[in-house]
Amino acid sequence: MQELLTRKNPFYYLRVSELIFKIMKGHILERPSIEDTCSRMSNMWWDMCTHCWNYDPPSRPMMTYMVGQIEKMVHRLASSRQHHFNQSL
Repeated sequence: MQELLTRKNPFYYLRVSELIFKIMKGHILERPSIEDTCSRMSNMWWDMCTHCWNYDPPSRPMMTYMVGQIEKMVHRLASSRQHHFNQSL
């Protein structure tokens, strides 16, 4: 998911050995900058990313849950845009 928002390999600034070490220690890696994501990484997207990285695999969300969350975000965005459009009329 992070690749879609940054158009870069996730954690490109880390060597593979550093990345593996951090993951094995259960560290949550740094959120990409606004510049790296062109302001596309909302708190909601970041929360979804970090939820998927849970160290305990059974605690990670199912794909059906993730799809539902994305559908909710898209619906909110569409509603928000419609609201702003209506106000501009």
